[in-house]
Amino acid sequence: MPSRIAFSDDTGDVAYGALLRRIGAMAVAAGSLPAVVGVLGANCIDWVVADLGCKWAGRTVVPLPPFFSPAQLAHVVQDAGIAAVLATEALMPLASGLGLPVAAINRDEATPPPLRPGWRSVAYSSGSTGNPKGALLGDRQADRVAVSLAAAIAATGKDVYLSLLPLALLLEQVAAIHVPLVVGGRTILSATLPVHALRGQGDDLAEAVRAYRPTVLSITPHILSGLSDAFRRDGARAPASLRLVAVGGAALPVPLARAAIAQGIPVHEGYGLTECGSVVAVNRFGERREGTVGRPLDGVELRLVDGEIVVSGASVMDGYLNGAPAGSTWHTGDMGAIDPDGNLVVLGRKDAMLVTSLGRNISPEWVEAAIQADPRVKRCVLLADGGPWPVAIVELVPDNGVGRGAGPGAGQAASVEALVWAATAAMPDYARPRRVVLAGERALANDTLFTANGRPRRKAIAQAFDETIRGERKPILRTGSAS
Repeated sequence: MPSRIAFSDDTGDVAYGALLRRIGAMAVAAGSLPAVVGVLGANCIDWVVADLGCKWAGRTVVPLPPFFSPAQLAHVVQDAGIAAVLATEALMPLASGLGLPVAAINRDEATPPPLRPGWRSVAYSSGSTGNPKGALLGDRQADRVAVSLAAAIAATGKDVYLSLLPLALLLEQVAAIHVPLVVGGRTILSATLPVHALRGQGDDLAEAVRAYRPTVLSITPHILSGLSDAFRRDGARAPASLRLVAVGGAALPVPLARAAIAQGIPVHEGYGLTECGSVVAVNRFGERREGTVGRPLDGVELRLVDGEIVVSGASVMDGYLNGAPAGSTWHTGDMGAIDPDGNLVVLGRKDAMLVTSLGRNISPEWVEAAIQADPRVKRCVLLADGGPWPVAIVELVPDNGVGRGAGPGAGQAASVEALVWAATAAMPDYARPRRVVLAGERALANDTLFTANGRPRRKAIAQAFDETIRGERKPILRTGSAS
């Protein structure tokens, strides 16, 4: 076991024995650091050592997402009371701009000092509006989720996990660090792959999957779409090494899941949120149920209160930093249903509900999923503009064939309108968009318009497209009954 490779990154490998010694040296060095330490860096072994070493020494660790804006990072520093930052070499300039003492991450090795139990971490997720909030989590939540998730996905020491999301995200800390450490597996880290993933660069991801031949991935629907399309364009299937690809963070359209499975990608939908330790439910390995996010993890209790998903158990956060205790129960703000076999179906955000001038309530995720089910659509966001019907912002997959020969003008717009109308044919009249705004290529790729896990920031998107929407007040699709 000490000689088995634990982590690999762009610079090399570290075995379990050497990893423990590096964590030991970091823990010794952390003894002279303040009580609250920020960690800033791209995905690499140094990041893992800084995180685990500081926790070993009993410090409160605050991962600093490199994709946060300077204003968001400044807020996190002040809100969490960070007094020093550990940074990787490449992000030293960014760390230095935070106005705090900055240190490089220790690369020495030493016998670990006595473990200080009860470590804490503050996880900030970008959310959809306002300043990010810090969720207080510790060894209790991490241990519960890691052990339960490892059992749910049948993880073993033979697994190779390829990290495609930033380690600053709690989900990736669980999937790329804690679960592999529980079972003695291996994780492959890269500074560039999460950047490619968040930008939807599927060809680069497909190449990495072929090269590293992982057994497990954890990705968002947006990343899955790019990866699946890349394999399809190459006329190839995903490597046979892949046994489970966990997909979460946003609604996964059934046709997208089916298309990915046809390319050899073993999709297993899951659901979770930072406030509940990152993972609440997942389709078990070999027991996938289409259209659901699977059963709750062991130790997690789910119930519905007026249709809202409420989570209880040891994985629920202690509370928001500087806020009231959570009390081991969390009202998620997500609407859901539970099928006869105990599988959870997520129906959309309670606070994302759109209200039209007809007084109709529309769950936007429901309509977006139907439109995004068309393989020619890369992204879709539904908005309300005060009128009787919603507006659809649509970004097409490059070389999609929609309106080919007509160019980007009226011909292509008419083709996209027809696409949207056909995709929503089975929906109530009031939920079908009567106007479509065709976003230019990569128009929705701006980091300020979506969270890192793919959730749209609806207010920001509405502001970005406000002038376009106001300039197209006349309905461009056929009208029908308002019933």
